[in-house]
Amino acid sequence: MSLPVSNRAACRLLRNLVEIPSVSGDELAASRWLAAQMRDLGYDHAEVDSANNAVGRMGRADAPRTVMLLGHIDTVPGHIPVELKVVGGKQVLYGRGTVDAKGPLATFTVAAANLKQTLPEDCQVVVVGAVEEEAATSKGARCVRDRHNGRILPIPDYCLIGEPTGTTGIARGYKGRILLRFHAWQPTAHTAGPSMEVAELAVAFWFYVKQLVEAGGQPGSQVFEAASPSLREINTELWRNGRNHVNTLIGIRLPLGFDALHFVQNLRRWCEQQIGPVREPMPARIDADTSIGFACAGPIVEAQLDLSGFEPAWLTPRRNHLSTCLRGAIRRVTGGPPRFLVKTGTCDMNVVGPAWGCPVFAYGPGDSELDHTPEEHIEIEGYLDAVRVLTDSLGTLVRMF
Repeated sequence: MSLPVSNRAACRLLRNLVEIPSVSGDELAASRWLAAQMRDLGYDHAEVDSANNAVGRMGRADAPRTVMLLGHIDTVPGHIPVELKVVGGKQVLYGRGTVDAKGPLATFTVAAANLKQTLPEDCQVVVVGAVEEEAATSKGARCVRDRHNGRILPIPDYCLIGEPTGTTGIARGYKGRILLRFHAWQPTAHTAGPSMEVAELAVAFWFYVKQLVEAGGQPGSQVFEAASPSLREINTELWRNGRNHVNTLIGIRLPLGFDALHFVQNLRRWCEQQIGPVREPMPARIDADTSIGFACAGPIVEAQLDLSGFEPAWLTPRRNHLSTCLRGAIRRVTGGPPRFLVKTGTCDMNVVGPAWGCPVFAYGPGDSELDHTPEEHIEIEGYLDAVRVLTDSLGTLVRMF
């Protein structure tokens, strides 16, 4: 398949993008560079928006049909020298972000450019390199979600998220997430005394959360269908004012249908029973964009529980025009069968899926097992195949809906 953007140009775009550091919170240089490349590739409009996302549009701004390609331009920390190697007879590009997720973002950028001459007048394709996807804030995706609200900009008809699924994988679901930060303080006392230390209290809280979360699962349930808690941090220290302090972070991956409000009610009840009265009223609902905190105090111990980073799980039905086009293109380009996937992590699908309600899938080259690792790399052949798959599937999609 001969495409308007050559293989050489597509590979150059990927390598140059990977060479620009863009750790979460420091993406502006990469976004400015990518917006400039979009203009050079013939996009009708390209800019860096108020959140520092790189945003490009192919087609008319007032086109009534919109396809959103939402990638992310940020990476986790950790320098990996950018280097092209031959491994097992295949060209492989090493570098931070090659897989997660500058490879998928470069795929989106090139595939949209390939549509320039064939895009119908009544359709626009928007490509976004979002910031802070690797942080719990998802600042970039929230900005795009709020602008494409049907009043400022149109709600997309279809959306693809740029994440590594391999050239034949289509991810249709991601688990949700909530983060719990538990602090407790108490005056210092002799360790032989009768009172519970705040470190023990934090451990008791962790075991309570673990039991509460796991009790909601069904025996034999699949990983995607079960909540999974993890103890990420627990630190104690003696402050100069003579108070012991413990700081604990717990992360929970959430399945579909998780009752976050009931969960928070149980946490509040535990704090009241184990420590003392809670000052703040119980919220009426748990909102993805609102942090929630409870303070409580007993005769000896004071505590603070903060909940943040809540994202509900999302699962897109298998059958719609977008999945049909993707599956057909995968067969034509790779000769192999397409695979539907569900992921146990979270991504920007969790942010935009509930808001837009349109079919949302994740697609992109790369092996997700290499995410965040010191050996992160992508096969060039797989990247170019993904460009062909996406160009083919988008070309079909924009003509059929």
